[in-house]
Amino acid sequence: MSDAVEGDIARDFGFNFSQESLPHIPLRPFRNQVGGHNAIYKFTKRAVCKPLVSRENLFYEAVEREAPPLLDFIPRYLGVML
Repeated sequence: MSDAVEGDIARDFGFNFSQESLPHIPLRPFRNQVGGHNAIYKFTKRAVCKPLVSRENLFYEAVEREAPPLLDFIPRYLGVML
């Protein structure tokens, strides 16, 4: 999980944690969903959580690694939650 996401979670939910003891993060249903995925949740004011599509995951990781200038033009990828 990125430092920015940790900061958002800590601020929104009052958590203070380290990598060794990650909290359980409350997921709230995303009410503005139009279509697509069966379940989308939000866990901060700016972040959503949705089912992992492996091809999409590979795309975001490849853009971060190989084409960083494109990051300003695509949704921000925050990583994978377990």
